[in-house]
Amino acid sequence: MNKINKPPIVVFLFVTILSLVLIIRDQIHEALFNIGYDTYAQGISIRLLVNVLLIVGALILIKKYKLSNQAGIGNLKAKNWLLLLFPFYIVILNFMNLDEIKDSNWLNFILFLVYVISIGFSEELLLRGFLQSYLIKISKKTKRNTVFAVVGSAFIFGLLHLIHFDKGIYGELTQVGFATFIGVMFGGILLRTNNMFGIAMLHALIDFAAKLDGVGIPVDFNKVIEEDSLINSLLILVIISPCLIYGLILTKKAKPSTIQ
Repeated sequence: MNKINKPPIVVFLFVTILSLVLIIRDQIHEALFNIGYDTYAQGISIRLLVNVLLIVGALILIKKYKLSNQAGIGNLKAKNWLLLLFPFYIVILNFMNLDEIKDSNWLNFILFLVYVISIGFSEELLLRGFLQSYLIKISKKTKRNTVFAVVGSAFIFGLLHLIHFDKGIYGELTQVGFATFIGVMFGGILLRTNNMFGIAMLHALIDFAAKLDGVGIPVDFNKVIEEDSLINSLLILVIISPCLIYGLILTKKAKPSTIQ
């Protein structure tokens, strides 16, 4: 086996390169902001372009390591689709917590819609489609290893959210926990439904409901973000904890011998 194709090296390179891409994306966005490219459409277009590139990269990796079936893109037949309904409680909560939507520009709304869809597909194809599937493929098919693959890829997903580190210690830890819990849920759903399209669109819908009131508001790199309190952070984790439990239950119910 070529050294670069050894599992630890593959995972290390994947996480490192993905982290660098996200850091460079933010650096470019901030540099353009500082020279006057500071509109909402310009900012979201940069992130949309990077997400498209990440989607292409994820598909290349999935094809290279022959993970199409595990990633849920080799067979479009839906199964256990009712399992996709549970996470809608997050969508409802996000909609309930929206502030007033002030922007009425349809171009901004369309860009936003395409952008959140690109978030869903880029993150799910990379973290669940490739990384989770790869970890399952290279390990012995046992329930313990399957849980490790799901939780491990979800935790890496959570850690990637530390790149900004602009919300204070409680806010950052909450974001890591939130992303990890959500990631475990999506990982479990993917194992039971084998449907990448479903979890990617569900991910996009959660982001749509969470970010809708930000349409038309450009990123301000000079803005000081208020730090979250410990109580607020713990409350968020309690609210989102059913996702972790749900994901673990689904993962443990998945029979390792039937995982493609």
